[in-house]
Amino acid sequence: MTVTYGRRAHLLERTISALAQSRELIDAIIIVNNLGEIDKTSKTLEQFIEKPIILDLKRNTGSANGFAVGIDRALQEKSDYILLLDDDNLLLEGSIERLIEIISSARDPIHTVLTCLRRGRREYADAAEQGKYGVPKNAFLGFSLLSKSRDILWNRKQSKAGKKLLVPLPSAPYGGTLFHRQLALDVGLPDKDFFLYFDDKDYFLRAKEVGFDVLLVTEAQIEDIDTSWNRVMRREGHYLTSKFTSEEKVYYVVRNSVFLANKYKEKGILFWINAVTLISISAIKTIMREGNILATAKRLKLISTAIKAGKGRDLGEWRKN
Repeated sequence: MTVTYGRRAHLLERTISALAQSRELIDAIIIVNNLGEIDKTSKTLEQFIEKPIILDLKRNTGSANGFAVGIDRALQEKSDYILLLDDDNLLLEGSIERLIEIISSARDPIHTVLTCLRRGRREYADAAEQGKYGVPKNAFLGFSLLSKSRDILWNRKQSKAGKKLLVPLPSAPYGGTLFHRQLALDVGLPDKDFFLYFDDKDYFLRAKEVGFDVLLVTEAQIEDIDTSWNRVMRREGHYLTSKFTSEEKVYYVVRNSVFLANKYKEKGILFWINAVTLISISAIKTIMREGNILATAKRLKLISTAIKAGKGRDLGEWRKN
């Protein structure tokens, strides 16, 4: 199942088209339409024996609600397993078959969660090479001052253990993740109050808390065919305060990351040192590159509001004042 929104029909069609190679393994395709533009007469969507189940929502309710609606609908189907995809996830040939093969031979298939290796995502590529997921504890949005300092001072290079087939993960994204329907029965649905960002991380952290194993499968891969906004801006190092990043995205990213740090007891002095450092670096780079001090100050105020909301567990859809 997948969730789409806005003018992304061209991406959705490529995502669905890639599933044709594994048609015999698919019982149903569920598309949650978060006020997107879908051509329901598309030959791509009609190439399956059964037409995709399209759930039209009256407005964009965010990824959290979209996937909650889709997973809930998937439970009405006869399938034992549910595969989640973002609407821009291109599954590479043989990936579904490999996922099914591995989960079928797992010691406990019902409590096993498998996620595909995402091309272009450094944290997953590193995990595949090192045999472990290396984002430091107490990192803020993946940034750790201590880890960065060690890398610079000692010119530390990541040791490679040789690519492993399965790598344990602390959580998983929605895109490219396969799990047994029992997970949704035991864990429930994604928390709609996240609205956008980190709702997938929370969902699979909840699964781990009740006994599910989350594993990266290096031989099953997906490619993101749309460039993620945060990947582009993170390369520049100032995405949090840049005028090119929407206020809405920054608010949800910061608020939800702080909320998760509180919920799963990862916060501490190091977490806040990392947060202040990353935000400060972003602000300085924005002022140097974009030159608007007042706009940067306004963005810092928004970030402060988001942090306060995260600490106060004030979730739900953001209403701009």
